[in-house]
Amino acid sequence: MFLLDSVVGFSASDLTEAASCEFAAARKLDGLLRHDKHTTPTDKMMDRTAELGLAHEKRVLAQLREGDGGGVAPSFVEIEFPRVWTYDELLSKHAQTVAALNAGTDIVYQGTFFDGTFYGRADFLVRLEDGYQVVDTKLARSTKIPALLQIAAYADQLIKAGLSTSKQIRLIRGDGTSDFHDIAEIRAVYLDRRRRFEEMIADRHLATSEIEWNSAEYVACGSCDICAVEVLAHDDLRRVAKMTMAQRRKLMACGIRTMHELASRQDIDAKIPERTLKTLQAQALLQCRNLTGDTGTDVLYDVFNPAVLAELPPPDAGDIYFDFEGDPLWAENDSPVWGLEYLFGVVERIEGLPEAEVGEFKPFWAHTRAEEKRALQDFLAYVEARRARYPNMHIYHYAPYETTALKRLSLRHGTGEDSVDNLLRQGVFVDLYGVVRSSLRVSQPSYSIKKLEPLYMGDELRNEDGVTNAADSIVGYHEYCEMRDGGDTVGALTRLSEIGDYNFYDCKSTLKLHRWLLERAADAGIASTFDPSKSDISAIEATSETTETTELAEALLSAAGEGKRSDINQAIAMAGAALGYHAREDKPVWWAHYARLIQPPDEWMDERGSLVADRGAEIHEDWNVPKGARTQKRIVKLTGTRAPGSNLAVADDMYALYDNPVEPMKVGANGGRGWIGAKITQIEPGTDGIDVVYIQESVGKDADPFDTLPMAVTPGAPLPTTSQRAAIRALAQQVSEVMPDLPAQPAIDILARRPPRLRGDASLPAVAESPDGYITAITDAVKLLDNSYLAVQGPPGTGKTYVGSRVIATLVAQGWKIGVVAQSHAAVENVLEAVVSAGVPASQIAKKIKGTKPVPWQQPDKAPEWAKFIHLQQGGWVMGGTAWDLTSEKKIPPGTLDLLVIDEAGQYSLANTLAVSRATQRLLLLGDPAQLPQVSQGIHPEPVDLSALGWLADGQRVLPDRYGYFLETSWRMHPALCTSVSDLSYDGKLSSEHSASDRKLEGVRPGVQIKSVLHEGNSVVSSEEAAKVLRQVQLLLGRDWTSALGAPPRPLEESDFLVVAPYNAQVACIKKVLSEAKYPHIPVGTVDKFQGQEAPVVIVSMTASAADDVPRGIDFLLSRNRLNVAISRGQWSAIIIASPGLTDFLPTTPAGLGELGAFLTLCRSARGGTDGEAT
Repeated sequence: MFLLDSVVGFSASDLTEAASCEFAAARKLDGLLRHDKHTTPTDKMMDRTAELGLAHEKRVLAQLREGDGGGVAPSFVEIEFPRVWTYDELLSKHAQTVAALNAGTDIVYQGTFFDGTFYGRADFLVRLEDGYQVVDTKLARSTKIPALLQIAAYADQLIKAGLSTSKQIRLIRGDGTSDFHDIAEIRAVYLDRRRRFEEMIADRHLATSEIEWNSAEYVACGSCDICAVEVLAHDDLRRVAKMTMAQRRKLMACGIRTMHELASRQDIDAKIPERTLKTLQAQALLQCRNLTGDTGTDVLYDVFNPAVLAELPPPDAGDIYFDFEGDPLWAENDSPVWGLEYLFGVVERIEGLPEAEVGEFKPFWAHTRAEEKRALQDFLAYVEARRARYPNMHIYHYAPYETTALKRLSLRHGTGEDSVDNLLRQGVFVDLYGVVRSSLRVSQPSYSIKKLEPLYMGDELRNEDGVTNAADSIVGYHEYCEMRDGGDTVGALTRLSEIGDYNFYDCKSTLKLHRWLLERAADAGIASTFDPSKSDISAIEATSETTETTELAEALLSAAGEGKRSDINQAIAMAGAALGYHAREDKPVWWAHYARLIQPPDEWMDERGSLVADRGAEIHEDWNVPKGARTQKRIVKLTGTRAPGSNLAVADDMYALYDNPVEPMKVGANGGRGWIGAKITQIEPGTDGIDVVYIQESVGKDADPFDTLPMAVTPGAPLPTTSQRAAIRALAQQVSEVMPDLPAQPAIDILARRPPRLRGDASLPAVAESPDGYITAITDAVKLLDNSYLAVQGPPGTGKTYVGSRVIATLVAQGWKIGVVAQSHAAVENVLEAVVSAGVPASQIAKKIKGTKPVPWQQPDKAPEWAKFIHLQQGGWVMGGTAWDLTSEKKIPPGTLDLLVIDEAGQYSLANTLAVSRATQRLLLLGDPAQLPQVSQGIHPEPVDLSALGWLADGQRVLPDRYGYFLETSWRMHPALCTSVSDLSYDGKLSSEHSASDRKLEGVRPGVQIKSVLHEGNSVVSSEEAAKVLRQVQLLLGRDWTSALGAPPRPLEESDFLVVAPYNAQVACIKKVLSEAKYPHIPVGTVDKFQGQEAPVVIVSMTASAADDVPRGIDFLLSRNRLNVAISRGQWSAIIIASPGLTDFLPTTPAGLGELGAFLTLCRSARGGTDGEAT
């Protein structure tokens, strides 16, 4: 920021800083406007980096000036740096830049922009066919958000100057590779950040005093240098370790504003569970005692649960101490995979070494993705060799990052999965952070290992020079990369050595913490209770693949090679990766389960599907043998906090967790909690974050019942996928037998992204201009398929199910045997109902129904019943099922079907597509990758978790014509609403059928409307937004709704609304508000409940107040796909209710930046107006 003639000027970096901490930005503005003098300390490292960056820029300049080699050098203009720093001089440089561009100069170097407030200098402005492209150079190998905003700012200046501007911006990295990004959505974020910053400037101009701490005007990050001073000065609750922002808000709402007040006050009514409140008060009291200065020590501690220390394994001569260094924002070229673990550091406990010393430091370095894989393999081989020598050794680390990263790496690289799995389930890893959290209180503001070190490091306590924390390590690694790429070998190696020293210290610190904890156990007279023989790890055994399967996968991946592959080799790699798909999907479920057995509940409350009974557990129905049962069962009532975003449902199979396990419960490795199977029988959702869940538990025939009560209910075991795995294995074997060619098989064609293979080299039939044009074209195309597939993308309201069912009916009439499969029973049954409507006799349709819903078709269940159904058919027939049905060779032998229709193929994984494809000769993919995505829990070495349609679309929002058909006309949405959906998700290629224009809702504008509601601190429930939903309903109910041309108008009814919320807690809140207002019949649910449904008006509650409040991450809430499904339910209008603070953040990845930009663009184009405004 700078001040010229009382005008505040700024750059793109100022906008980025303001997004990080509004309070700090306001303070800096206050100082600037009062002419405070600020000095910026020199940083030799940053100066050196700037030199290397300039050298890179000059190299790119030389390359650009050479041109394309055609003999004519491009025209070139360089804009000199301003001679004097004055308002008029900056405007003059801006004018010179615009003049050079208007003159058609090919390359403008250091183009200078100043529009009166914004100032910036673009590296290059390069003339292309579609306009001037902003080209910037950065040494970093991954794309940083500030760099993109900076380039977007320059593109905005071009647009404002009326210059033709390329739709893409270009970033040239230090390694010479380029990154391209569409400008529109990034510019939307830039414009929003600029608007917010200019509003702040205007406010601070009018302010008469410096912005105060805890001001409601601006959000404080609480951790930057400016905030840290204020936190200390005001004794802010942020000082209390383990304090969450939600807890801070609740305490402040009842008058508790400081740490000392929390420590001293009694009878606090803050709507915080009593146990949690007591823990926070004890923590605050210990920190306050430490501040009195008369304790005689720098750090106080209190061992409040010594029994946890007794669970530590006995020391072993083979123990090692492990620590990662990683950069979450590292990316290799244009890879979508972010993050690099650049150092695996280990310190050994050496037999016979004095206790005061530590053993050898072993670093495993990685600077590329390939080296990361090698480092992982070397580390696991090292551990395996050490365990062979020391069978009772353990790997100690501090905080879950190490095990989380190892799991991620083994799945990402497809190597060492079983090794990591064995180490985890056998309890080899010991997280000392969990031990500390569960047993100790320390008088520090956090429980980072650095804050504990005064307790045990003595004279070796680290100083503040060099690399001293994880953030320093990441910054240092960035600097190492920049110096290495810039040719400064000596400086790079020096920086790398500093990072290694930091990692060595962390490993040594972990070792000494372990010793200190053992000493505390001895001081308390606690004998070790560690007994690995009690652990039950059998449940996770099924996640691993057989040795033969693993070897086949490795052979296929090896044959495919690494790096950029041909389409055939990519298909081979995908087939290899698919072999472990289901195991990799299951592993995170088990890993999370075993982690919950030893972690404090507040460490796993962000995991969906859990409820902690922090408000109590009680017997609802004691042990008995129900009628028709053989074993004893009981029902327990749990009251407590559901993990944010959880989707618990009646009949879900769960695990009940117990703090003090007894027989016949199972127990994990290294002790900890026990568990037993349970089933949810009833749910009473609360609107205040507290829910009641009833679970049924049972014990085996020979087991005794018990009296203890569970502390939580958590996700149960994943469903077995034996038949799917076998089907994939058979198909992968086919691939291995014909390599380097590929078998002629429909799913393999999809993997290779081959266009549909048609008999006689025919082309895909054209769509005729008739009502049945798509039905005829798709039917004809399917009949031409030669052991291949056809893809059909059907956006909302385009009649995908109608078209698909008519294609099926036509082919069944010609004797075809057809299957229908989808991710859910409901989706399959929806298609079958449409097939019945299309005229296929119910006697020729079969599917087993879950539940008691009456259906007209046949319901075979076991294999003999399916065989009988097929045998009795004289012509064509249709069967429906899930992947379990289609991969059961006893029910549907391979090759039985003439055609398999995969409905909702935008949600159906490639791996499952491979599995079910063995049942058929042809595949028809029906769906939309721009709607709800395929849900995956695992990490895979190749993208076999993508949906089949998503893989073919390859990042494009509209399916390329070569793969099939795009249904381009929506019969549902009014053109005003359809345009917003089309721009959001379909590159403007979706249009509205003209009859949709004939609908009308009296006095209401069609299209998207945005209704802002101010609130703060809301996460999964917003009473303010629920009240706004009610207000919208009250304004619209009873208005005349005309559904079609010539149809008589009728009053809008409750059934004419769909209310969509992202979380079940908000669904419950809105239902309660509507019911109390006498509107109980308005449908309210999450977006997945309404897929395929429609109504004149859809109301969407975004619920969360700000990005930091979103439990699953803001990417979930602002997902373009989820928004598309939500607003496209509407026939006339979609009303989005949101907090204005929801978009007040800056994403960390380019993909996140695009999603935010898409939502901002939607908001900007929406027709808001006042409530009830007439058309």
